[in-house]
Amino acid sequence: MTGTALTLLLGGISFIITTLLLKIHRLQDDLLLAKLTLSEEESLVSKLTRISQPANLASSSKREKSKLSLLKFERRAEHVKNYCENVLTAKDLNEYESPTLDYWDSWNWDENEVDDDGFSRARREENEEKTESPPTRPSLTYHKDFHQHGPTAVAPAYNFLVSVPEKCGSEFWFAIIEYLNFPQPSWPKDSTDKKYHQRKYLLPMVSSIDGASESLMKKGSTVAVVRHPFLRLYSAYTGFFKGGNLYRDREFAFWWTEQSGSFYELFDRHPHIRENIYDLKETKESFQSQARDFFTFPEFIEFVIIELSTTENSKYQRTWKESGNDHINPIFAILQPCKYEFQYFVKVEHLSVESRALFSALDINLPDKYLLPAHESTNAAKSAEMKVREAYKDVKIADRRKLAEFYKLDLEIFDHEPDSIFDFKQVLLNQNFVFDGRPLTVTGVYFKEDPRKNEIDEPIFHQMVIDRIENDHYILKNSLIKYGGAEIRIDMKSPYYTNIEMVKFYEDQNFIYETKDEKMHLVNENINRDALQTNRWYLLPQAYSVSLEQLPLHPGYEFMRKTPFGKCFLIPSHEKT
Repeated sequence: MTGTALTLLLGGISFIITTLLLKIHRLQDDLLLAKLTLSEEESLVSKLTRISQPANLASSSKREKSKLSLLKFERRAEHVKNYCENVLTAKDLNEYESPTLDYWDSWNWDENEVDDDGFSRARREENEEKTESPPTRPSLTYHKDFHQHGPTAVAPAYNFLVSVPEKCGSEFWFAIIEYLNFPQPSWPKDSTDKKYHQRKYLLPMVSSIDGASESLMKKGSTVAVVRHPFLRLYSAYTGFFKGGNLYRDREFAFWWTEQSGSFYELFDRHPHIRENIYDLKETKESFQSQARDFFTFPEFIEFVIIELSTTENSKYQRTWKESGNDHINPIFAILQPCKYEFQYFVKVEHLSVESRALFSALDINLPDKYLLPAHESTNAAKSAEMKVREAYKDVKIADRRKLAEFYKLDLEIFDHEPDSIFDFKQVLLNQNFVFDGRPLTVTGVYFKEDPRKNEIDEPIFHQMVIDRIENDHYILKNSLIKYGGAEIRIDMKSPYYTNIEMVKFYEDQNFIYETKDEKMHLVNENINRDALQTNRWYLLPQAYSVSLEQLPLHPGYEFMRKTPFGKCFLIPSHEKT
């Protein structure tokens, strides 16, 4: 009995152990299966995440097309790189390094640190001797603050970074990055300072992540936005110092004039400017005050020359400093493109077209409203380029030459036409006009008939390009296709549209303006409406060269030949400037 019981007991124990082992093996198999399933799900999620990123959505054929679309931006970057390596010397580059900081110290900048001017001179003398070779590029490729290469925004999900100096479309670019980071419709996007969270939170956070900088450099997209320096200066002037600006912009203008020593020097030269600004402050709440200019554009250019002359021997002061002068300091000093490499360079002059091409090539989809420039001219009859040409006509030739010298690097390294902004050539269209073959930009006006009132509706102003002249007809390219089609023919003997005063002036001559070589019939809907026909185009007589030409920057040329329509043509002059 005892032996049998023992055998049964041992058999029972063996059965239990075998059962447990089987269950353990089964559990291990279940765990392994679960792990494999989880791994597959994670892999799938990872794969979907990667696929959903803009750079991975396109087919191979589309990627090849995207590469071609990016070629223009890449060539600009290659031009910048070649200029840095083959034209600029180590001494040139070191001029933009603060004498109180070693080259690499700027990567660890802390906003509580302040440069000690007490020993900056000694350190500058030391650094002047360290010009045998260019400084070594740091391992990081972008900064944690704006002080390294200007206002910058990053969209981590898209591995996308863009640096935008002041007056280069900041509102446009930072609004786009805000949308890319927070596309949810419910997310508030009404902040007027879209740079704040990038600078204070997002950039420091991303820069603190190991490998994030390398990912941007090797697999991401880094973009720099540049602008012709003379257009940028005009934008700074009209954006802050012209009458009619937003209250916040005028407040910034007051602050800028107070914190810049170069403005005080300008005031000493022209006491009436100081008096005018003092009066503007005292009456700034009134509508009349808000409509007044701070000073003229030539006076603003004088301030710019004072400021840039002051920093000529200390170019490191032109880097981004969170000051009003950031709006006028050379873009080269702000972006420091020889120190921080960018893959693509976009120009503000073609902002809408180039931004669409860039994001399309990168396969980043944006609502159309984000691809419209933040600021559009409210005067459809006059383009920004026309306004700039008119503004610089009053700037002394000697001052233009100084500007060209101060902004030499901006003009050359970013591949702008050095003196193109000083090509103010304007021609006067008329029935005897001789076309030299170069396309001209001109403003047209179209009159629709209001069927409800059986009279002429409000005129539509639109810019077009005169492509050629055939059989005494202007042949124009028209983007407002619904009014006349893509190509328009206008008889050179048709009336030319101009302002009320001009038409009134020639009323006694049957509204005909005529000189030895020019003749045209003038028309305006408020004076001689009977001469107008509805549903057709009329041209304004002023036209401008579309192609950019260089203007010799020396005292041998000035603008002359004043006509009732403005100053035209460029002719030699023997007057001193």
